[in-house]
Amino acid sequence: MWRVEFERHGAPAEVARIAEAADPGDPGPGEVLVDIRAFPINPADLLTLQGLYAGSPELPATLGAEAIGEVAAVGDLVSGLAVGDRVILLSGNNWRQRRRLDQRLVIKAPAGAPLVQLAMLKVNPATAWLLLERFHRLQPGDWVLQNAGGSAVGRLTAQLAARRGVRIVSLLRDPNAVHALTPTGTEALLTGDADFRSRLLEITGGVDPKLSLDAVAGRGTEALADATAEGGSVVVYGGLSGEPCRLRPDQFIFRDVRLRGFWLTRHVEREAHETLAQLYGDIGALVAEGALVAPVDSEFPLSRLREAMARAQAPGRNGKVIVVA
Repeated sequence: MWRVEFERHGAPAEVARIAEAADPGDPGPGEVLVDIRAFPINPADLLTLQGLYAGSPELPATLGAEAIGEVAAVGDLVSGLAVGDRVILLSGNNWRQRRRLDQRLVIKAPAGAPLVQLAMLKVNPATAWLLLERFHRLQPGDWVLQNAGGSAVGRLTAQLAARRGVRIVSLLRDPNAVHALTPTGTEALLTGDADFRSRLLEITGGVDPKLSLDAVAGRGTEALADATAEGGSVVVYGGLSGEPCRLRPDQFIFRDVRLRGFWLTRHVEREAHETLAQLYGDIGALVAEGALVAPVDSEFPLSRLREAMARAQAPGRNGKVIVVA
């Protein structure tokens, strides 16, 4: 049986390797055996390989934030799952040929949805959904501001917001990325726009967004806080800049802007299985309909894992890199 592991930190394409591992064996009571079919390469995976992610594991280690698999066998007392069902894995360390798991660590995936879209279902679509649900009671016509608008989460957030009648302004670093946002109906602003503030108010009709979503941190947090309404929230869910969040005292003191954090892993660990099944059922239904589509840059077979890793870090990438086992 294969699994992806690493013995040292470094460039992902250099340190990740495919190794032999023991087969997990037959499932016990309440367990399922899952064959892994595909997985995306997420920023968290790349940062883990580099030793830059919070709570980096003791080496040697395995990894893999998400994967889509197929049930190969079910143990006694398992209900609602059958051999051949596709399932989303709620666990970590999923880049391996087979996993034996408690049935509460898998969610049945919708039938008919593309394999590559299901491979990405656990992290980005759920993050986008919860960012819009948990921090502000958004009503049709409300405005949300986000940076990294061309990212997978940014584009999914825009798609979900449009379904609710919520309007999005997306900050972009690359002017060439504007065309990618057109189908979502989001308004685009460049982070280097010297007239950023007045351009934003021109777009929103003078209304300050009460919710801003930050995937960048660093100076990006400060820029969002300046543009957020008094008493509004900036929610940090990523740190693409690699820098600490930057804020000024006046943003807290005089405008009462709140800084919040969101980490999907904690949400998954704390919620009941029934709640998670409902969440992923709702999101999965949209994916199966083709109403929610995550961008895919490229697909690689497992034998070309190093190439996939290199592509996942390449500038100008348009969507996720998927490895098909």
